[in-house]
Amino acid sequence: MKRPLALFGAAYFAAIFLGIYLPQQLLGAAAAFLVLSALLAALIRRIPARVRIAVPACALGLLTLLCYQRFVVAPVVAYAGGETTVTGVVMETEATSYGTEYAVIRMDTIGGTKVPGGLRIRVEPAPALWEGDIIRMTVEPEIVALDQYRFSRYADGVFLEAGKPSACERVGESTSPLFDVLRLRDSLAWDLRLQLSDSDVSEVAVAMTLGDRSWLPVDIQESFRRAGLSHVLVVSGLHLSMVVSAVYGALAILLRSRRFAAAGAAVAALGYMCLVGFTPSVVRAGCAALMLCAGRLFRRRSDGFTSMALSAMLLCVVNPYAAVDAGLLLSYSAASAVLLVGSAERRCTLRDKLQKRTRSRVALAARSLAFRVAVPAATCLATLPVLASIGSGVSLWSIPANLVAVPFTGGIVLAGLVTLLVCQLGPLAFLAEAAAFVCGLGIRVLIATAATAASLPGGYFRFTGVLQTLPLLAAVLLFSAGMRWKIRLPVNLLCTALLLASVYGAQYALGADVVTLSVAGTGTTPAIVLTYRGEAVVLYRSTLTRVDRVAQWLEENGSPDVVLAVYLREDVRSADIQDLQEALGAQRCVGVAKKLAEEPIRDIMIVADTQKSGTYAVMDVGGCVVCVGSGTVDFALLPHADYFIAGTPEPANLDAGTVLLLSPDVDWAGDDGVRWYVGTGDPKLLVRPGKSAILTGVMER
Repeated sequence: MKRPLALFGAAYFAAIFLGIYLPQQLLGAAAAFLVLSALLAALIRRIPARVRIAVPACALGLLTLLCYQRFVVAPVVAYAGGETTVTGVVMETEATSYGTEYAVIRMDTIGGTKVPGGLRIRVEPAPALWEGDIIRMTVEPEIVALDQYRFSRYADGVFLEAGKPSACERVGESTSPLFDVLRLRDSLAWDLRLQLSDSDVSEVAVAMTLGDRSWLPVDIQESFRRAGLSHVLVVSGLHLSMVVSAVYGALAILLRSRRFAAAGAAVAALGYMCLVGFTPSVVRAGCAALMLCAGRLFRRRSDGFTSMALSAMLLCVVNPYAAVDAGLLLSYSAASAVLLVGSAERRCTLRDKLQKRTRSRVALAARSLAFRVAVPAATCLATLPVLASIGSGVSLWSIPANLVAVPFTGGIVLAGLVTLLVCQLGPLAFLAEAAAFVCGLGIRVLIATAATAASLPGGYFRFTGVLQTLPLLAAVLLFSAGMRWKIRLPVNLLCTALLLASVYGAQYALGADVVTLSVAGTGTTPAIVLTYRGEAVVLYRSTLTRVDRVAQWLEENGSPDVVLAVYLREDVRSADIQDLQEALGAQRCVGVAKKLAEEPIRDIMIVADTQKSGTYAVMDVGGCVVCVGSGTVDFALLPHADYFIAGTPEPANLDAGTVLLLSPDVDWAGDDGVRWYVGTGDPKLLVRPGKSAILTGVMER
């Protein structure tokens, strides 16, 4: 059979991916069942070869995950819940949006016991530390909270987190070559910033060339995300392939030997992987590049799917939780789509050669353009499940934006590297200005393309739930099946459109009377948005510096008309209320310095007022009472709330049936007859007036 190693690696990766979501008590039983099945498959010769390869791979994958959990993770997380001493090396430190700092420490020992596998602990807030510091600290570690970030932290090897350490001592500085490379990258990043005077342009160049996005402006990241061009800012297979191809081509011309050129390209691939950091997406692309170079070096053909399988196995052996890293899944999905489109193009070319068919230049150009358009289109379709699972979105303008941006990406990366190279050479330093000019010009085209695509109307569709995602995926599968069964394109498109229209029409009809309370934004006091039939009421609880995030949330969720905005903060000025109204485009905006009179807003009763140490808003939605607070809320004079959306402070005289906590770090939650939930992704309260109310995007505490 073709590509047996690719099948083995894909099955191994898929088994680990599914095993992570299995309950812990079922994982061992599933692994034992697959081991027995693998033994039977080896003894029974009539079983198809695909099954005889896939079943042992799945068994090995679950055994890898089981051993990692039992012998690597379990001994370390056993220290959670008590004070202990941790020694290790600071791998990452950064300021958060609310001013504190966190540090990620690769543990050498915990409680005097050697830590296997280089597991890490996240400390927040952390004292002033630098990357590469060897430290000893006393902390009270806890298991990583079960929120929307847990899988990304597991993939990074972070299984413990802790608050401010009671004692911290810097005992030295690491001599590992890794930190020498990091310091070299920081030095090169500053050199590139000096060559490119414009701050936005220079930060995009540093991100695309060296993989350092620590100073990349938020508005730039947001415009690229909404345009479907976020992958351009992350060093991945696209960037690495450009570097390897350029080095291979240059050496092939200079040395006139493809084998020596392949060896030099392999060295360049390893060096670039080391320079930008061995992130999962770079490791995947690096394995593919190294296999391609090895094929040229030993005069063998390499296969893209096999190289992806090998890189997946390598990453999962080091840390099986890499299988659920969103960045890695997006990278594999996109690479698979590109390979499939490329194989389809090669089949078309081969078919023409076998049939000795000659096509006109216009027909060849049209087919080439169709395949160029098919690459970003297939990438969008392949990454839909991952984007939906993480609550992200897609841009309808990403295909034309990628057609413009991708050709510039290679030139920008190469021009940036040439700028760094020649500015280190004294006699050739004058050439750095020319290379920097080319790099900056390409980046300005990229920024303009992203800004244009992000500002076009109706361009960004955000996945807000499974019910919105599944019909779209079903339509993609139906259309693909129709293409495979060779159904006429007009009929195929009509059936797909009818499926989408019927499903989304039914969803709209069933949800027409539903009132939705959503959490908009991040932080300890995000805004609460109540939407009903295209209209919205916003309960704003933070400072005005975060209002743009709420406006963006409203835009991504259908741009409902804001009929009322309530500023739930004490002593707000009239100017602040006016700024909030303008930022949200609200018809009316009020504060709570004076009591907001009880009045119906589209049949929803709202009362807002101040208390001694906080503010509150009580909403009666068709008989379902919801309370929202800012600061400490005292329920002594408030009616019983069916649902209470809590902040960080502990409420007084709590009188609510269900409490939704927006932070997993709250330590005052009890068990006094109250149902406690923690938001895990996109928490919502759906209320059908007079009938039912359910919470989504939460998990029971």
